[in-house]
Amino acid sequence: MAKPIGSNKENLERTRAHLLMVATACFVEHGYHEASTNMVIKAANSSRGSLYHHFPDKMSLFRAVYDDLAQKVGQRIAEYPYVGKSASQDLIEGCVAYLNVFTDPTFARIMLIDAPNVLGVEYCQSRDAETAYKALHEGVKGIVGDPSRALLVTDFLSGALDSYAMRIATATDREQACAMYSGGFVNLATALLKSTT
Repeated sequence: MAKPIGSNKENLERTRAHLLMVATACFVEHGYHEASTNMVIKAANSSRGSLYHHFPDKMSLFRAVYDDLAQKVGQRIAEYPYVGKSASQDLIEGCVAYLNVFTDPTFARIMLIDAPNVLGVEYCQSRDAETAYKALHEGVKGIVGDPSRALLVTDFLSGALDSYAMRIATATDREQACAMYSGGFVNLATALLKSTT
C-alpha cells in the first residue's frame, strides 16, 4: 500500500478524524455498551495499533466523539443567523435552534442518552458550561443586565432547555416533539425575559 500523500502530522490528523467519524456512527447505531473497538477498526478499515495510537481505550474514544459533538453544537449556536430584531428574539431563536439539534439521532443518542451515564453528569455539565450554557448566559446578561438576576434567568432557561432536549431526544417522533417543546419554550422564555427587563 502506498504511503498517503501529506506530512505525518496531516496523515495522523486525517486518520484521527476518520476514526472519530466511524466511531460516531458505531456509537449511534449500537450505543456505547454494545459498540466495540473491533467494530470501529473493521468499519474504518484500520488497525488496532492505529486506533490505540489516537485513543487508548473505548472510553477515551467515546469522550473524543462527545467532545467533538459538543464543539459542533457550540459552533452551530455561534453561527446561528440571528436577524437582529431584538436581543430577546435572537436569544429565543438561538435556543430553539439548540433544541432542533436533538432531532438528529447522532446528537440525541450520544450527547443526551449515553454520555451522562458513560462520562458522568459532571463531565457533561463542564463541557456544556464551555459551549451552550456559556452562549446562553452571555445572551441573557445582555438582556437582563443585573448579574445576579441574569444568572437566575440563565439557570431557569437552561433547566428548561435540558429537560425539553431530553424529551425530544427520547421521543418516538423527534420532529413532532421538537415542534411542541420549542413552542412551549418560546412562550416561557418570552414571558420570563419580558418580566425581567
